[in-house]
Amino acid sequence: LAFEFDYEYMIDEIINQINVTCEEEGVDVPNIFTEFGSFTVGESGGAIYEVLYQKQQNDREKWNMINSSFITT
Repeated sequence: LAFEFDYEYMIDEIINQINVTCEEEGVDVPNIFTEFGSFTVGESGGAIYEVLYQKQQNDREKWNMINSSFITT
């Protein structure tokens, strides 16, 4: 298996497509969280979550509370 991917190109293309779509639809660009691995499946997808509020977790951290669950989604 070859593990030589142009990650910078892939990321630039993904971000560009998101920016263009958000601009066309007149919506704010979302925060994006992702993970790349050496072994992936042939199928991929994305999920859009709404941040409902922030919860103070401890002295330094606030957690974003979303309208779903990463695990169940």
